Amino acid sequence: MKISNIKLSLRILVLAFGFVILLMPSSASARTENEKFCAKVGTISQQMLSKMESKKHPVILEKTLNENKITSLRAKSDTKREESYSKLYQKYSSETQKIAIDEYKTSIDNAINLRRQKTDLARENFISEVNKLASNHYQTVSMSENKVITAVQAASDLAASQCADGVNPAQVSASFKQSLLSAKSGFRIDKTELESKKLKIDSLLNTRKQAIDGASQEFRTSVQAAKEKLVSALR
Repeated sequence: MKISNIKLSLRILVLAFGFVILLMPSSASARTENEKFCAKVGTISQQMLSKMESKKHPVILEKTLNENKITSLRAKSDTKREESYSKLYQKYSSETQKIAIDEYKTSIDNAINLRRQKTDLARENFISEVNKLASNHYQTVSMSENKVITAVQAASDLAASQCADGVNPAQVSASFKQSLLSAKSGFRIDKTELESKKLKIDSLLNTRKQAIDGASQEFRTSVQAAKEKLVSALR
């Protein structure tokens, strides 16, 4: 699983507020625009809500290890290793030498199996924790998006009600604008809280790397010791 895809899955899609300004009077024609507000607020609100719905964060699918690829690569490695053992047996045929090669083979196979177990565990733990973060991220973002959409819908309904009751359009417009700004501000706060997940991903990556590096170093040490013992026995 590519790390870039993980981080891409954890991004936050920004809701559409850019055209809110279109609703707000900001020039010498403010009075005229305010008078038009009640006539257009329903249509523009629905356009905003439709755009928000279309930009909601998609469901994040769980990541899995590519078991087929790992199995295939290991099978090729095992085949080459068995071929190297066969060459040793062919070259050194005495009983003492064969015993030394048997011990070498056992040591190498055990070292490889141990490394595989440790790296598999590190990868599985990483995938499991990332999936938990992704699931939590989706739930958090989804709740935030729905909260903003609900706030915009409520602001729209209130504005329509106030317009129907004959409230001053300028007052309705200002109240509507403030409600949208509050909803936008709240969503920004939620996004800030989600930034911590990026740090957790980096921490998980570092934990996985340390585990794999440690297993690899332990493997190299065991292989080196097995080779030195074999060379000494075959002299």
